[in-house]
Amino acid sequence: MGLAMDEADVAYEAEVAAREAALARARARIAQLTGAAGDACPECGEPVPLARRRLGLALCFDCAERSERRARLYGGPPTD
Repeated sequence: MGLAMDEADVAYEAEVAAREAALARARARIAQLTGAAGDACPECGEPVPLARRRLGLALCFDCAERSERRARLYGGPPTD
């Protein structure tokens, strides 16, 4: 039995998602500037495993999972 989210919960989740996205953009930019972006996740800058890249997936597992969670909570398609 899940608890319904009230306005404060929704606002908190939106704020967390916005901060995670900003942090991911900053990490990706750092990866670009340092030349580490070739196989890096565009959201967090961490390396994307070869198996995921071969499937055409750009995001690392953790970022893909977060993207899918945000899509479920707030609607819209996942990023990866």
